[in-house]
Amino acid sequence: MTVSAMSSSNKLGSYKIEGQIVFPPGGNALADTRILVNQGEYVGIPRVDGTFVISGVPSGSYEVSVSSPQYDFKPVRVDINTNGKIRARKVNRLRPQDVVSVKYPLHFNTYTEPNYFQKREATNWADIIFNPAIIPIVLGIVLVFFLPKLVPPGQLDEMQRMFPQGTGMFQPNINMPDLVDICIRLFGAPRRQPRISQQSLAVDTEAPANTPRQKKKLRKRNK
Repeated sequence: MTVSAMSSSNKLGSYKIEGQIVFPPGGNALADTRILVNQGEYVGIPRVDGTFVISGVPSGSYEVSVSSPQYDFKPVRVDINTNGKIRARKVNRLRPQDVVSVKYPLHFNTYTEPNYFQKREATNWADIIFNPAIIPIVLGIVLVFFLPKLVPPGQLDEMQRMFPQGTGMFQPNINMPDLVDICIRLFGAPRRQPRISQQSLAVDTEAPANTPRQKKKLRKRNK
């Protein structure tokens, strides 16, 4: 097994971390798998059977994790005292005071396939219907359409007499000016140009204005 130590030579000790990685059968996941101690302070490469040994580790507390592009493994913390006694426990970042011991040498067999993509959420009509911003609108529409049918006719007439402004709120106002009239007053109406028929043009081009009647028409047109 090949071991790459990235720390300085004065920190090298005589202790070692060993264990085994168990992969599902029928795959070549070991080729791209590395064992990382403290996120790469020491790096180990597993053998063909999945076993590994990382030598030259001084006493201390180390987090051992498995780096694999195909599977995810839970990291393990390894504590080595000055006497060479090694203890392994689970990593609990939320509650580090809770110590759960695991067997040593290490045995990485709890794996899951990593999910590099997040599935897009589908449209959920229940979320739209029960949205707090939609509920008042739906209730308002229900009250507008169904409340007059639930109120007795006599009581409805009495309410209309009591609130005449509210009942005529949605009725069109006769005195309100039309938008088209306002635009005509501001910008003016388009001027219509007089239309000249093709028959009159043909008559004017064929015969000169010699008669008094033709001269009279010519004067009116020039005006």
